[in-house]
Amino acid sequence: MGDFGKLILNIQATNPDGNENELKNLKTLLSKQEELIGRNVHQVDDALNALDPNRYCLAWLYFLYAKSCAPRFDPQRFISQARVFLENSNPQHIRLAPSRFARIGRRFTELLVELRQPIRGIVPLRSALVALSSEPKHITPLHTDFVQLCLLSKCYRAAIPVLDEEAFEVSTEITGLMPRDLLAYFYYGGRVYVGMKQYKKALEFFRLAFTAPAVALSAIMAEAYKKYVLVALIVYGQIPASPKYTSSVITRHIKNATTPYAELATAYATHNIEEVSKIFAKHLDVYQKDGNLGLARQVLRALSNTNIKRYTQTYLTLSLDDIAKSTGLGSVPEVESTLLRMIEDNEIFASINQKDGMVAFKEDPEHYNTNTMMKNIDAQIEHTIGIEKRLRGLDELISLTPAYIQRASGGHHDRHRWGSGELDEGFHDFPMDKGYKNM
Repeated sequence: MGDFGKLILNIQATNPDGNENELKNLKTLLSKQEELIGRNVHQVDDALNALDPNRYCLAWLYFLYAKSCAPRFDPQRFISQARVFLENSNPQHIRLAPSRFARIGRRFTELLVELRQPIRGIVPLRSALVALSSEPKHITPLHTDFVQLCLLSKCYRAAIPVLDEEAFEVSTEITGLMPRDLLAYFYYGGRVYVGMKQYKKALEFFRLAFTAPAVALSAIMAEAYKKYVLVALIVYGQIPASPKYTSSVITRHIKNATTPYAELATAYATHNIEEVSKIFAKHLDVYQKDGNLGLARQVLRALSNTNIKRYTQTYLTLSLDDIAKSTGLGSVPEVESTLLRMIEDNEIFASINQKDGMVAFKEDPEHYNTNTMMKNIDAQIEHTIGIEKRLRGLDELISLTPAYIQRASGGHHDRHRWGSGELDEGFHDFPMDKGYKNM
């Protein structure tokens, strides 16, 4: 019997069921034999068949980790094995090797993306991230993978409960989370919220992505900012000022790196539909290439709404025909439909006299002094406090990483320091950016 066979017998001789000492001994055994496992990765399938995934979850973890790092293996078999493992993960076991567990989830995700089968990973990863997370709730690398698969499969609703969780804790030691995982989580989460048309939540996530501590503008920050600009114009008609804690290098350079979007925002500020349409046509190919054409078109439609809101501050009454001419909506029926939707959504307060073709604008009837309103304000304050905690954790996580410290101390003088006009391309290692970006 070879050394690998002896390893399997030694694993089977342990009793990791609820025995912490036995579990630690098993981890020590597996850690010492990682090189042996790597050399005999072709025998991993037989080892997994011989071990119960529930009882020997930690052993499955080490064997699948070795397989995930191998240059060649059967992807379908790995996916099947990983699904069993992820759906039956024992929290006590996997938290002994969180970074290896995250690696298995990442490889599982990459293969599903490459095979264009993202929906197959939603249930396994949902189970796995629950197992890896702890109290208080932590954001884990599997959160990033899970939300990415929900985005690619357009199963937005599946991601919402996870994104809405009050998970403010971040820890490399506990979950294996890396800064890039966290930025990608916010970016993917923002896109999911856009898909659900929850634009204000999308803005929150995109803002978290591009305001993280940094000494160089990364590609993911630029992508998040592009979408942030478009969604902000749709929701508010302008770009809110960046928070004071935003890194100075981001503040100085992000607009130059996203010129077509900055120009659209500048044109939007004129409230001139012809000027905005001109910029839209000028950069149409860029918006399409970035996967932002749909949002850019919504910006054009939003300008009409913004102009209508401006009229409520200037006029008491206005004809439907005048509104049609000044907003570029084109026809009276289209104006009427837009007004009715805005009234229903409480964006404006008005009444339409169809007989005379006139619109009467009214004051907001809400006096903001009811118990319900006070409860809403309290809820928003608590939510803001939660965001502040999340940002504090993000700042601590990123600012303590070796790469950040090295760059902040001037250790890199190449393309990673701004001035060459290049972006940190690390984000493009994510599977979603390899021919699968715009799904």
